[in-house]
Order: sequence, then structure tokens, then C-alpha cells
Amino acid sequence: MRLVLPNATSDAVYTHHFHLEKIQELAGYVIVRIDGLEAANGLTFDADQSRLHGIPQLGTRAPTELIFKAILQARKPAPPEQAVADLVLFVNPHPRSLWKQIEPDAALPYRKAHQQHQVLACGALRVIAASVRGRSHANSGTFREDDFELAHDADGTWLAVAVSDGAGSAQLSRLGSRLAVSHMTAALLDAMNKAEAEVGPRLPADRAPSEEEMDQLRRALLEPVGRAAFTTARHLAIEARALQVDERKLSATLLGAAVRRAGPGMLVAAYWIGDGALALFNPESADLQLLGDADSGEYSGQTRFLALSEFAGDTWDNIKKRYRCVWVPSGYRLVLMTDGVSDPKFGTEVRMRDAAVWSAWWASDLAPQVNLQADHTHAAEELERYLGFWSQGEHDDRTLAIVGINHVH
Repeated sequence: MRLVLPNATSDAVYTHHFHLEKIQELAGYVIVRIDGLEAANGLTFDADQSRLHGIPQLGTRAPTELIFKAILQARKPAPPEQAVADLVLFVNPHPRSLWKQIEPDAALPYRKAHQQHQVLACGALRVIAASVRGRSHANSGTFREDDFELAHDADGTWLAVAVSDGAGSAQLSRLGSRLAVSHMTAALLDAMNKAEAEVGPRLPADRAPSEEEMDQLRRALLEPVGRAAFTTARHLAIEARALQVDERKLSATLLGAAVRRAGPGMLVAAYWIGDGALALFNPESADLQLLGDADSGEYSGQTRFLALSEFAGDTWDNIKKRYRCVWVPSGYRLVLMTDGVSDPKFGTEVRMRDAAVWSAWWASDLAPQVNLQADHTHAAEELERYLGFWSQGEHDDRTLAIVGINHVH
């Protein structure tokens, strides 16, 4: 007797329940064991539940036929006491195993590592970040176009973090994203240091700022954050002229924030242009505050990029649309991500604005794989590994940065 089982996929969970009562020749039997399962490297048979289950791991790039021997036992004395049936299982390679890892042309300039991770402490604040090359770029032998930068000032008052996604259609976007994050963090720290004399005295040492105090802080930090974004765009334009290329060849999104410990919480001043996500999220209370809106372009799949043209017309009105200044108590995390993470994890803008979706992502997906406790020293490496997740049809670069308060003094 030969039974063909439903196909399996290598490195993916497989479950099949046997219903021999539905097969005329075998209706009087039960399977007591299956021999040869070691060839599947991960499948086991549960006789009580008549279930074949596990994760076959063949490590091949081609479909493989496996044949097992099912040892059958008669339910009643009528049939022969024992019988044997061949079980045929085709195991297909996992789609991710078909992706190639191709190195970019050695002659290309502005080279960039395929992955990076970093952890940075700034007083009571701590940020971890990681960025990985997408499978689509690895398969085509191109560079990672995402980037991030973490920095803090000399006395540990202000932390700056920036994340950027270079435009896929822009020839030098890998350089554009690198310039955007490095200049934005430097410009934010310079601006915050100059504003500290006005901002520091407005921050209560033992309580949350009042709404009136927050209004004052928002007005005080609008100019420093806006100027940092503007000078970053100008820096990209200057670099383009120096390279004698069109500014659009350096196109990149920009999500940047300056963060300061403030009483029993943290003050966040942020600027966001492009897609991805920039948010404050409290995993315990499931409270979500998006710090802006994901931009979309004129056509589906497009977005907006940092450029001097974004500051044309009423410059400060344009900046205000992309600027947020918020104080949150301890327990919140500032999260910055490119669309390589936000698209597969949230999918739509409606879902991105749903705190329940964030809570499910955090509790069931991120937290089990990345230990975000303050005393854990390998969180950044874990975050980098996490970004290698498989999501059908989603193979872009992925960058994620998370800022939180280590401890409360």
C-alpha cells in the first residue's frame, strides 16, 4: 500500500493527521509507528493522536521525495494482525533558501556593511539599533540602502537617533542615507546643546510637565529640530553638487529624534519625512503615540524624501507638519523603523495606528526574540538576528532602533 502525504516545506512547521478509517483498504488499522523519519530531520509521529508533526530540515534547494514505512496494527482480529504501508512525502525547499547572497561589484564606491548593530547608553537612556541588507538586495548583488546613527552629547544630557531608507530608484541612495543620519544626529545635538539653557529650566525634576510647560517646550524646540532637518537637506544638496550628480540620486527618508531624560520620564523632539514608523509605545499599558504620518507619493509604493524642496514656500509651516515634541513617563519606548519592518509587521496605515496591533507585535514577536532588559548585553545582536525574519513578498532592507529608560533614579 502506498500513501502520498500532503507536501511539506523545509524549515516550516508540518502537521498531518492520519484518518485511516476513510481509506477502504486500511479502515481496520491504526498506525503504531513510522520508520525512517530520521531522513526528514525534524518530523516525529504521535501514535495517540495519529499525527505526523515537526519541522523538516533538509538543507536542499530542490524538492526531495522521502519514503517512510508505516507499521499498522489491526483494530480487531479480522484483518491480518500487522501490515506495512509506504508513506510518500515531498518536501519542497523553503522559499528563503532560494535567495542568493551576491556581493556587490568590488569597484563600486561608497561601500556599506551588509548588517550593523549598536547599543549606546546616555545617562539613564539606552538605545539599541540594527540594520540588515534585504534579501532582494542580496539576490541582486546591491548594497544595503538603509542606515542609522546613534550619538549623545559630551555630558550625556541629550541622545540623538536617526534612521533612513535610501530610495531604491536612486543610484547613490546608500550614500544619501548615510549622510542623512550622520548629519541629522550631529545637527540635533548641536541644536539641543544651544537650546538647553532655555529647555532645561522648563523641565520639572520630579513630575510630568504641565500642558502649559509642554506648549513652551514645543515652541522652544521647534526651531532647533527644524533647523537640524533643514541643514541636513542642505548638506545632501551640497554633497550632490560636489559629486556633480543630481540631488535626487541621494534621495533618502529621514526619521530623527532628540531625547532627553526629564524628571520621571523622557522628552522626545522628533522629525519624520518618508515612510516607515516613528512612535512612542508603552508595552505595559499598550498606549501608542505616532510621532507623525507615513508619507506616500503620487503613486502607490512611492514615498517622500528629504530634500530642500520640502522646505520651500512656508518653511516653518512645512516643518511643523513633520515635527512632534512629547513627554512620556518611564515605561515608554521610542521606536524608529524603516518600511522594511513596518510593511511586513503592520501592513497598512490603519493597522499602524492600532495600539492592539503594536501590542501583539511587541509581546508575541519582538520581545520573545530580543531581550530588552537594561542588564542584557546582547540585545543589539539579537535585534540584528530578529531582522532576518521571513515574510513572504517582503524582502527590503530592515532597520529598527528602540530607545528606553534603563532605570529610574
